[in-house]
Amino acid sequence: MPTVTQSRPRRRSAAAALLLLVLTGALPGGAAGASPSPLPSPAAPAVREGTLPAEGGPVEPGTYQDWSLGQTLTFTLDDGWAATAADAGYGLALLRRDQAAPALVSIAPFTGLAHRDPCLATSEETIEIEPTAAGLAAELAANPSLIVGPPEEREVAGFPALHVEVGIQQPMACEPPVTSLWAIPPEGAFFLEDGEEAGFTIVETDAGVLVIAVEAYPGADYAALVAAAEPLIASLEIGPAPSPAPGG
Repeated sequence: MPTVTQSRPRRRSAAAALLLLVLTGALPGGAAGASPSPLPSPAAPAVREGTLPAEGGPVEPGTYQDWSLGQTLTFTLDDGWAATAADAGYGLALLRRDQAAPALVSIAPFTGLAHRDPCLATSEETIEIEPTAAGLAAELAANPSLIVGPPEEREVAGFPALHVEVGIQQPMACEPPVTSLWAIPPEGAFFLEDGEEAGFTIVETDAGVLVIAVEAYPGADYAALVAAAEPLIASLEIGPAPSPAPGG
């Protein structure tokens, strides 16, 4: 899952997002055995660059837009989705409400940067790689913590894309068992944790590369997540960012 608002590119566990959604009623608290206390009031209201609810929580079926990634993304959601809060640090991320563990679809930028040490154990230095779908697919295949399937050519919103399926090596090469897949400027990254299953569709748009991640944590049903994500991805339209952005 992407972390895009941390002062250092450290992993924020999706369990935190899951807890937030339990607290806001987006996921069944009983399934997690939670008896949460009320959330503290934020110092300032979250601001969403798009039409999903800024506070997060369950999302009604319908068509939504997001322009936080420098382009206008338009997509249609059916029942069963929830949004993370705009200030939770996960960017554009949607979780399934019918899963027993975090299972989500997120969209993140890829600008051609990766961490020299994917474990971030010896260095947080970034290196430049080819800022294309093929460049990122090759970077994923070279990560010693990952098992990466062959890239498949696809098309998303009229743009060329590559899709790769990714699993985690056992034992994982990193300790703690978390690996950076690519860096997200200014100080974020996309990470996978031990036991996750994921599929990445890397889309080469007119304004840069976007990565659609379908990501299931241990205890979630990856096949069911993929099936739920298919109509969302099929509905996706990608266009230029509004100028000025609404509310800007």
